[in-house]
Amino acid sequence: MHISIFKTKFEQISKFVNYYDYNHTLGKGVLYITLLFLVIGIFSPAPTDYLSSIRAGYSLYGFDNLYDYTFPMISVFFVFFAFLKDYINNRYELIIYFNASRFNYNMLFRWGYFVFICSLSNFITATFYYRFVSFLDLLSIVLSLRFVPNILFLTSLLLFLITLTKNCYAALFVVGSYLLLDFLSSARMFKWFSLGVHSSNYYYTISPAYYLLNRALLVILSVLFVFIACKISAKENL
Repeated sequence: MHISIFKTKFEQISKFVNYYDYNHTLGKGVLYITLLFLVIGIFSPAPTDYLSSIRAGYSLYGFDNLYDYTFPMISVFFVFFAFLKDYINNRYELIIYFNASRFNYNMLFRWGYFVFICSLSNFITATFYYRFVSFLDLLSIVLSLRFVPNILFLTSLLLFLITLTKNCYAALFVVGSYLLLDFLSSARMFKWFSLGVHSSNYYYTISPAYYLLNRALLVILSVLFVFIACKISAKENL
């Protein structure tokens, strides 16, 4: 009986994923990006003196930019394409019409699915990228997970702006501009909400408390953006 329930749930999830990612095109895209970053990690890993360098106050833009900016922006593109068709042919109106809840769980699950596989890809590839610093221990997990708030923040901001403007391209432009300005200002323009705190080494150049607050704020804002987006997108069905 339990096997039957599990099988039914798995089939429902498979149908859900296949409907919003036909032929698993985006899923395959994440796989290709994962393989690309694994190749980078294998042939151009972070140096063995990485930890001693950041403790000395160096900013390692050449290494941490890869996961502070590049990978989160790639994740944004995957979420962008996941929702693009909804707002080109107004399919979102049909989804809202059949949504019986005051909260758009459909949107939450779709966003969560792509963010999960992107975050998992980030974790796996970062583990290999920092393998000469630490590998398969607690430090390795921390080094790999510390970039996930960037993915959560940018993708949730995109989702929020999409539901607010009903225009995926406008939302992508704003998110891309945010990332570009933060990158060009070496993570100093948006301060507490900056993405590049690792490449700019805020943990040692400013303070550990500032760094931790930055990570916490990005996660909190991500939750708020997704919650508001799911409420806004279900509001028309009240």
